[in-house]
Amino acid sequence: MYNSTINFTIRIAVDNDIESIYQIWLEGVGNSFDTNSFNEIEVSQKFKDNFQKRKGIFNFWVAVDTNDKILGWQSLIKTSNNPFRENIYAESSTYIAKDNRYKGVGKALLEF
Repeated sequence: MYNSTINFTIRIAVDNDIESIYQIWLEGVGNSFDTNSFNEIEVSQKFKDNFQKRKGIFNFWVAVDTNDKILGWQSLIKTSNNPFRENIYAESSTYIAKDNRYKGVGKALLEF
């Protein structure tokens, strides 16, 4: 399956997870996007709006250690509002906290 060097489980995200999820996202988003000139308040609100819209398969999952600390997360976010496509297409994102990269967390989240 995966070669984990830490003990963790995967669960569906709950409302209280948003701040940790957002902080992990901020740690990693600079790898894919230019974050030098973004409006952090606006970006934070849009991110949290996506989190609040989670439902069913369009959701967030978190990998947590034995103390329930979030090590990383995976999401599927709707990408269409078209009535014929709204429940079909999603954007997948996976972010792992810096200290937990290369330990099997991302692979486990994707397989989950």
